[in-house]
Amino acid sequence: MKYRLLNQEELNELKPEFIKFLIINGIDADEWEKIKKEDPSAAKGIVEQFSESIFEGVCRKISFLCLNNDDLLIAVQFLENKMNVIRKSKTNEQVTLDEKPYKHSREEDIFFLLNNGYRKEEAESVFKKLCLEL
Repeated sequence: MKYRLLNQEELNELKPEFIKFLIINGIDADEWEKIKKEDPSAAKGIVEQFSESIFEGVCRKISFLCLNNDDLLIAVQFLENKMNVIRKSKTNEQVTLDEKPYKHSREEDIFFLLNNGYRKEEAESVFKKLCLEL
């Protein structure tokens, strides 16, 4: 998997979307119950496909992330083929800008950063503010 399996709580919150996903894939409620009962590995595969589509869609919509810790403020802008990373040291106030290619796909790199403490909240405004300090 590129991302991860949605947990039960997340699946419950996304129940309407999951039902639409099943319908689009030609699976009605009775068929889904049958699959879950008779072929759990196939049911897991369907949930994996749904999870991938959800995370792919979420990450596709993200343009900025930031990380704020004790020593460093990092803001990242995600473009089509590269990311711009601005770092500000809290100890010496130095601000740097780097262009970086994606290590994997754009969405996979975003997902990795989200799982490592980066947040979407206020990220665009932080990025723009740091740009003014360059």
